Amino acid sequence: MILFFDTETNGLWRRDLGPNHSDQPHLVSLAFQVCDKDEKVIMQYSSRIQPMHGGYLIPKDVEKIHGISTDIANETGVPCKSALWIFQEYLGRCDAIVAHNTAFDIQIMKREFEAYGIKWYEPKKTYCTMMTCKDELKLKSDHKDFKFPKLQECFDHFFHRGIQNYHDALLDVQLCKELFYHLKRKGIELKGPQDIPKELLLRIDGERYKSLVKFLKEIDATKLNEWELDFCKSVIDKLDKYDEHILLSKKQHAVLRKIYGKFNS
Repeated sequence: MILFFDTETNGLWRRDLGPNHSDQPHLVSLAFQVCDKDEKVIMQYSSRIQPMHGGYLIPKDVEKIHGISTDIANETGVPCKSALWIFQEYLGRCDAIVAHNTAFDIQIMKREFEAYGIKWYEPKKTYCTMMTCKDELKLKSDHKDFKFPKLQECFDHFFHRGIQNYHDALLDVQLCKELFYHLKRKGIELKGPQDIPKELLLRIDGERYKSLVKFLKEIDATKLNEWELDFCKSVIDKLDKYDEHILLSKKQHAVLRKIYGKFNS
């Protein structure tokens, strides 16, 4: 089974804050569909989330994007924990999860799962239609790399049709599902948010791996700021997925070297 999902939030992810900081965005709406091997929808869920239980508001500028105000969410939504329990039930049973900009949606979901003390099940496979389409559309950006395409731009390219109100979570799920199966039928290699080009990856093994494990396990957390502590925890979580080695991006490696320098300067 494959789980397609989308979130609407009360803001954008802030890279200057740790993932569990209270000023990181919260869920405003959650939708998902579960499809069987024949691409048939066997489960569909969509709900708004009540901000009053999380003690946050939906800013007016964000409300204009998805049309959900704080009052509307409180009146028509459900407690966040209720929605997370339903999502978790299917997350643990599916073979893969898919979203458009999966990295963002997973960050949001993991943050909420941890806040409510609910176990997050790592999926066997994770796919991102945005990352898959990036190299297909080759849209120009202000940077050296190609632009991350919006769902609208992907539909313009592959289906030659526009879409309206695509900041509705359930509609986005349906569109993401349609795009995913179209890409699959065309034989386009499906990518995940973690797909980093091999030339940008560094393999740490042998004595360097053992030293890294020892350093992270014994690190003095009082000398780290919140962001650095969260980063180290994410690397420790990553260690459980490898045996005697770990793959890190060059950027992650640079951050680790900077943190290491705090204790060995």
